[in-house]
Amino acid sequence: MPYVKKKKDSFLVETYLEQSIRDKSELVLLLFKSPTIIFSHVAKQTGLTAVQLKYYCKELDDFFGNNLDITIKKGKIICCFVKPVKEFYLHQLYDTSTILKLLVFFIKNGTTSQPLIKFSKKYFLSSSSAYRLRESLIKLLREFGLRVSKNTIVGEEYRIRYLIAMLYSKFGIVIYPLDHLDNQIIYRFLSQSATNLRTSPWLEEPFSFYNMLLALS
Repeated sequence: MPYVKKKKDSFLVETYLEQSIRDKSELVLLLFKSPTIIFSHVAKQTGLTAVQLKYYCKELDDFFGNNLDITIKKGKIICCFVKPVKEFYLHQLYDTSTILKLLVFFIKNGTTSQPLIKFSKKYFLSSSSAYRLRESLIKLLREFGLRVSKNTIVGEEYRIRYLIAMLYSKFGIVIYPLDHLDNQIIYRFLSQSATNLRTSPWLEEPFSFYNMLLALS
């Protein structure tokens, strides 16, 4: 039976991410929706302390440079997002996740069979930290009907494809890049399948999910 995409799957992966990344991505979503908002309201909605909230605002402002301006003034958070799509910001935050980097390492490791120490050295992790992350991901992958063997993900091919497509659509992680011809074929297929569909470089998450699944088929 085909594995059906569920909203809870991407949320499940999010629960395994580093707390700071979860906090900052939640903050970006809230501020993107309400660029000017009362500071105390944000603290209440996110569950962050005033100190944490100020710290994250400063971090986000520094991290995105000229693409985002965040100021705290007279009890309000005022944001100016230069880019019109929230994915531009969220995907860059997700790209800093060591957990997601290790997941990508496991997916790609099927052809290279590199030891875990290779990953830990690249990202300056101790062996114990790398193995703790590995154990954490083993639990996550069980939820997708997959497992880790010799530092590579194994399981039914359609489940692995599902995982790759979900990582692409939700987190912006490109395991296998699509070239111009791939995108042309996929966009043509999607356009002909639904007369009111408008393709764009920033497809909504469900479309980008099936976009990648088609490419992997």
